[in-house]
Amino acid sequence: RLGVTAMQMGLASLRRAPLVASYQALMQRLARTSGDTVYLLVRQGDYTICLHREDGPYPVKVFSTRVGDARVLGIGVGGMAILAGLADEDVQRIHGQHVAAFEGAGLGAAAFARAVARTRRSGYSELLDTITAGVGGVGMAIPHPDGTPFAAISIASIQPRMLPARRAELAALLARELGGGGPG
Repeated sequence: RLGVTAMQMGLASLRRAPLVASYQALMQRLARTSGDTVYLLVRQGDYTICLHREDGPYPVKVFSTRVGDARVLGIGVGGMAILAGLADEDVQRIHGQHVAAFEGAGLGAAAFARAVARTRRSGYSELLDTITAGVGGVGMAIPHPDGTPFAAISIASIQPRMLPARRAELAALLARELGGGGPG
């Protein structure tokens, strides 16, 4: 049976992951520019794993996700950004296998379908009050060279800082940073 030492080694390896090194400077810029908390998530099967978090200077911090946390794809803005980029049959399979988790996060069938459709239309995800009440965010998928999303970066803050106009502004910032050559 694996113990605490195995878990510590796993978490330590996440901090040294090449993906983190590739995106850390970009995440620091996003955190500094937005003032908010920025997350790097990677897809693993039907889940996202939080690889890194950068905290912005805004005095109220959002710690709804810790490094090493796993969530079903679609629960949280980063996971929704990745999920919406998958084929319809994958989206339906994941929803069907994890329906209780989605309902627990306030994403019943209709809300789930609306979130996927909105994310596909806009190119970014935005959710409010799904994981933590009073918290919202935006997320954008990072595509693999073959076009399938494998990771995402998201920005989260308290709901009063995540009004519609600011969510659109943060999405534009993410698009500029991720579309302008990616990490670095």
